[in-house]
Amino acid sequence: MLSVSGREAPQAKDKRPPISHLPDGEFASVMVDYGGMPMDVLNNQDLLDMVLPALRADFALCERYEYTEEPPLDCPLLVFSGADDPMVEAEGVRGWSEQTTKRSLVQTCAGDHFFLWQHQATILDTISRVVAARVR
Repeated sequence: MLSVSGREAPQAKDKRPPISHLPDGEFASVMVDYGGMPMDVLNNQDLLDMVLPALRADFALCERYEYTEEPPLDCPLLVFSGADDPMVEAEGVRGWSEQTTKRSLVQTCAGDHFFLWQHQATILDTISRVVAARVR
């Protein structure tokens, strides 16, 4: 089983403009808009200096990714997404089913792109139940 989160299927075209090249202040502002940076971090330059390089690298990696069609995976997919995620469209999330020959399950949680923080217990419970059902 493969679990993915907060991302449209690889074949989905990214419609957002790239942001990884933006100056620190603008980049941090976009992170706040996405719900991924508390104002406490934004207002603490030392913390901001620590987290921005990792976030910027993550976005740069996603922005530069180019999909190459390959045979689908031969494992079930468990896909998590945030209902109000400004970065991910529902149609793109459903596209994950094309990436497997097995079953795919999509679980949409309340929240934005960083819904994982509010739903850790639910997500871990879902993963545990799916894995346990496969082991039986």
